[in-house]
Amino acid sequence: MCECYSEDEDYDFPGCCFDIDDTLLREDIREKEDLITNGVVTFDCLWQIFEPGMIIYSEDDNQHRAYKLQNGNYASDGCGRYYGLNVQYVDYDGEKFGLCGTRLSIRAFGGTAPITKLPAFPLKYHPHEEKVKASMIKRRKLFEEYAGYHFKAYDGIALGPGFCGMIKYTVNSRIIIGTYAYNRFCPNRKVSLSRFSQSNEVSYDNDEDDDMDADDCYDYYDEDNNLDTGDAAPKPPRSRNPTPNPGPTPHRHAHPARLLPQRQKWLLFNIASVHPIVWNDRAFDSLVATPEQKDLILAFAQTQADQARKTRGRDSFDDVIQGKGRGIIMLLSGTPGVGKTLTAESVAEQMQYYEGILFLTTNRVDNIDAAFKSRIHLFLQYDELDFHSHRVLWTTFLARSNKNAAPFTDEQVDALAMRELNRRQIMNVLKTVQLLATKKGEGLAWAHVDVVLRLRE
Repeated sequence: MCECYSEDEDYDFPGCCFDIDDTLLREDIREKEDLITNGVVTFDCLWQIFEPGMIIYSEDDNQHRAYKLQNGNYASDGCGRYYGLNVQYVDYDGEKFGLCGTRLSIRAFGGTAPITKLPAFPLKYHPHEEKVKASMIKRRKLFEEYAGYHFKAYDGIALGPGFCGMIKYTVNSRIIIGTYAYNRFCPNRKVSLSRFSQSNEVSYDNDEDDDMDADDCYDYYDEDNNLDTGDAAPKPPRSRNPTPNPGPTPHRHAHPARLLPQRQKWLLFNIASVHPIVWNDRAFDSLVATPEQKDLILAFAQTQADQARKTRGRDSFDDVIQGKGRGIIMLLSGTPGVGKTLTAESVAEQMQYYEGILFLTTNRVDNIDAAFKSRIHLFLQYDELDFHSHRVLWTTFLARSNKNAAPFTDEQVDALAMRELNRRQIMNVLKTVQLLATKKGEGLAWAHVDVVLRLRE
């Protein structure tokens, strides 16, 4: 039986609709309250605990993650039913902070499940809500500090792309944090964000796309095959819009950074495992070179760096074209293993920060084009290592190889110094010697060195 009404009759439609909805939802509300009281939920009742606008908690590689919920819905894919959560978080694209959207999913399950055991659940149900909030606020501030360009040390797990998803790498090395540089060198994989707005909403893909995860705003790029090494890393502009409030803002827990120096790859590094670099102030002292060479190199580099800092933003000696001619290029030439690369590394270690200085190394200086040579400010030729240089290298490396090693006699060190080995070859010999001594459970001794040298002849 259907009731009709006339346009002349005055009905309070909002009140009527509220009564109807209240009747329809009363049972659902009662069920929700009963489940929440016991800290559990059923799959069909998931929609009742996820309210738009609330903060959603999840874990990503054992790290706290928080997202702002936009909406949710039930959907199906080849693996069955799931409840999808369209969420957003704050990220940094190298120039500005903004919003990134992704989709979390909760697979169908039978019976009831503890709310806190779900892969994602409202933060307010977390048993240590305030502690988690404090942790994320602290990390948010650190995340903002690392916006821009930074040279840091890293010790922990990093993530990189693989054929079947993200791959974990154990990293203990120095890294360069720089989303701006990442976007420039990897334009097809750049970080893309939406600007903050009054609604703070971002768009999502269709509901059937269940392959989205927390890395959807990061498109990774394997620069081993495609990196453009022609340009220096660009300087990022200073961010003008920090994250909008001091609370536990949903934010990413990692920055893209470049791994240095051996495996130069762009990976995603957890900011909790980023640390200041402990500089080795004695690195330059260990360089085997003539005092005149060392004084010239260091004076050249230090003066350039000091001059660059003093004249930053002011007029200085320049080329006809503004911005040209302010850098310094040094070419170090010589046979392999005589210390060319070590020179550049030790200068960087000594100065910790410098700009406008480029070290080039080569063992084929005669093949360099004349036009290229005209752009080089300082040429330094590294001669073959002599007996004294060999002796210094062997003494230095033996002291570092094993603190418990039996002391070598002067005659033994002299015998080693007489061998025609370059710096790199000496290091390789001692690595092998150390492995042999470790296998035998002995301290590094002359007998081990003698065995390795005889076997390589």
